[in-house]
Amino acid sequence: MMHWGKTKLQKLLLILVGIWILWLLCEQTLHWYRKGRIKLKDTGRPVHSVVQTDIHESVHSSFPPLPIHKESTVHLTVEKETKDPATSTLDNNRTEAYSPGTCIKGFVQRKFRESMPRFDPDMHLFITNNFRKWGVLGKYSKGLPFDFSHSNLFRLNTLLKLLPTTWRPVIKSDSGCRRCLVLGNSGALLDKGLGRVIDGYDVVIRMNDAPVKGYESDVGSRTDFRFFYPESSTLNQADLDSGTYYVVVMYKSNDLNWLQAVLTKVKPTGQFWKGVAQKLDIDPAQFLILNPQVLHVAARDVRLQGRWPTTGLIATTFALHYCDVVDLAGFGYGSSIFNHYYERDKTGGLPAGGTQHNGTVEKEYLIRLLDEGVISHDLTGVYKNSSKTRFSRMEKSTS
Repeated sequence: MMHWGKTKLQKLLLILVGIWILWLLCEQTLHWYRKGRIKLKDTGRPVHSVVQTDIHESVHSSFPPLPIHKESTVHLTVEKETKDPATSTLDNNRTEAYSPGTCIKGFVQRKFRESMPRFDPDMHLFITNNFRKWGVLGKYSKGLPFDFSHSNLFRLNTLLKLLPTTWRPVIKSDSGCRRCLVLGNSGALLDKGLGRVIDGYDVVIRMNDAPVKGYESDVGSRTDFRFFYPESSTLNQADLDSGTYYVVVMYKSNDLNWLQAVLTKVKPTGQFWKGVAQKLDIDPAQFLILNPQVLHVAARDVRLQGRWPTTGLIATTFALHYCDVVDLAGFGYGSSIFNHYYERDKTGGLPAGGTQHNGTVEKEYLIRLLDEGVISHDLTGVYKNSSKTRFSRMEKSTS
């Protein structure tokens, strides 16, 4: 009787061991499959989930409401090799075939912190009524562009009363992970046919008065954030979009006056280095005021040597704090590239920008972020090619 019981126990143990081995084999097979080729489906459109709430002291809690985009959803289904974004920046990247890839929550923040230990993922990106509680503004007497002076803060209080503060949307992908594309205005965008690819990102960031209408096949049709300052606010009426946030970058005190004039629909006054928009038919809920600390961080990290960051660098700095994966397109200039995709002019290098910016240092900084995998892709290839050339020279010098 005892022998029969012992035999039965041994059989039971063998069955359990067999089940365990089978489970391990299935798990390993599933792991191999996931590492192989998979189909990724992208809705090509962010979801604006609007909820009524009080303003929280969070980096993403200061947005006013926007209506849901009216355009139809674009579906892109592509075959794609799954790769770690950290190791894919120097791979062969054919822009014609590229489509937004997988998204890893918090990927950019982790990668960026490796190269920039002072990186603060909780920095407030936009100014809200709670800005005095932050305790970081108004400390520098010089004021704008890197901080608000005491007089700026007083005028800011008046300005914020013109902006709604009780609603906020959340821009997200279906997975809750933000894949962002920062879109420069270089002529490198021409004839690439990247329009559908650009519209496939969760967040599309444009800058200044770069037009969209008439260029959709190369630059896409969607805009989630548009960064600009008064002198670059002369947007064509056809390019104003009810589904876009207009992020005002302030370089000087007169910029506060300009925004207040636009919101109250009066003629702007003050000194500007070129013509500014006299009015913008945009709902006040679509305006956001960029925290000048973003400019301060950009200038500090890039070491601009007393120069001001360009709109492109500012938008990229914002994306590195706001997004989970960041790609670039339309960055880079050269003798064979138009300065802007919407203008047929060339200067043989960086476009004229006065002495306020340091385009060479900014370029090297962005190439470095591509090298380190913080920025995953350069869709138009100018900075990517520069990165590959630099690596080739480094390899030759060490061989």
